[in-house]
Amino acid sequence: MVARGQGRADGTWWRRWRPEDDVRVAEVARLDGVLSVRASASLLRRWAVSVATMGDDVYEGMSYTELDGPKWELCRSDGEVQTFRDYHQRVSVAKVSRREVLGEHAPGEPAELRPLIWSRNGAVRDRRR
Repeated sequence: MVARGQGRADGTWWRRWRPEDDVRVAEVARLDGVLSVRASASLLRRWAVSVATMGDDVYEGMSYTELDGPKWELCRSDGEVQTFRDYHQRVSVAKVSRREVLGEHAPGEPAELRPLIWSRNGAVRDRRR
């Protein structure tokens, strides 16, 4: 039998309630259009809780949560999950903007076309109103 208070000095009592952070790194890869997420079970569980509770703080129809790794640093995370109430409308606007921009410009590098498409989104949204 362990005496009351024994084990507290070395912190072992706390590990029963809060296990040590998993230091293994997660890996996210795109495989034929599908995102594959590989990580330890403990890290995936922590991410699942963050994603499941993220709808509580919706701001202007958008919510997000950062998927922090075990070694959190300022302004750095392993990634984030975002949700948008108007997701389908955003996709529709983006498709029209892309079609219009590609109709006016020769296909080029995505890095060159993205800003043109993004800047067109406002005009497409305004026309729909």
